[in-house]
Amino acid sequence: MKSEKIRVAQMIGSVFEGGVESCIMNYFSAIDTSKVTFDFYVDRASKIIDQEKIEALGGRVIVTPHYTHIFKYLKFIKAHFLAEKYDIVHANMTSLNFIPLIVAKKCGIKVRISHAHSTSNGKEKIHNLVKKILRPFSKLGATDLFACSEKAARWLYGAEPFKKGEVYIVNNAVDLSRFRFSIDTRNKVRKELGIEENTLLVGHIGRFCQQKNHKFLLDIFALLKKTHKESKLILVGEGPLYEETKAYAEGLGLLDDVFFVGSSKTPEVYYSAMDIFVLPSLYEGLPIVAVEAQANGLKCIFSDEVTKEAKLLDSTEYLSLSEGKEKWVQEILKGGVIDRDYGYSVLSESKYSIEAESKRLLEKYEELVKSNE
Repeated sequence: MKSEKIRVAQMIGSVFEGGVESCIMNYFSAIDTSKVTFDFYVDRASKIIDQEKIEALGGRVIVTPHYTHIFKYLKFIKAHFLAEKYDIVHANMTSLNFIPLIVAKKCGIKVRISHAHSTSNGKEKIHNLVKKILRPFSKLGATDLFACSEKAARWLYGAEPFKKGEVYIVNNAVDLSRFRFSIDTRNKVRKELGIEENTLLVGHIGRFCQQKNHKFLLDIFALLKKTHKESKLILVGEGPLYEETKAYAEGLGLLDDVFFVGSSKTPEVYYSAMDIFVLPSLYEGLPIVAVEAQANGLKCIFSDEVTKEAKLLDSTEYLSLSEGKEKWVQEILKGGVIDRDYGYSVLSESKYSIEAESKRLLEKYEELVKSNE
């Protein structure tokens, strides 16, 4: 095997500080960068994630045309693939993975990974239709299939590849020490926000898009306020539906009780401030926020559209989106976890520690490159 670093082109597309980018950054931050380096390919519409940190770790951010300008995009990545001579092209665009992978194949790049990060839901009608049309092409150009969970693997590649062991699962691991509960952080953040200790703080972290179902969460919170007046809701994130969601909260008369924090590079501080974490998503692969919240020891309530693989603590509950919002309120009012360090203790012994998982990914990269020499 050659002695220089393995060079990986991480194809991301649009970056909005969501789960996919966080997952890749977690791995890049923990992996042995003396043996491997990542170039992050993102489009011009992106809000670049931590470019300074990426460059400090020896990686690069390469800004491409948006993939909707398909001919410009293809020309751009082809020129870079030929010039850079990557060992691996790792596509993280789910149903769009085939686009960079076919180009990588034509450029002679031997290891080409398709990575499934999510699924879909019929409620996103146009988005879901596009995904369904593109899904059969998902394996085109790929030499290897990756996924964040069994559910994501089966959705993108079909049942057979997963049953045959052809899909490699990359766990959405995190830096557990970063997300460990801190009473000092809790007190500091709640004081800054003006939240009393006896106030129930319901929390959510996620991009403002239809998938995350923020309006459903606001409806739940409106019901909660009727029976538990000492309640607040904190929403961390940004996205195309941010202003629409804020207007919806205003229409419900909730603006004084909902904190719209916006994007944050330190979400861990908000987890410690929360009492309950709610994720009513329309669909998910294996959401990294689910791992982070449970590492913090939070009582978590997920929709049943979230993969069951995301249940890492006994305290985590699943509810149906069709079950009625009153049921969600009842579950919230049952209360949180008494010992918040419980989450860190359990996950430290699991497959979601980034220290162990980054070593595992590096070994997989090395194996793939060696087998294609």
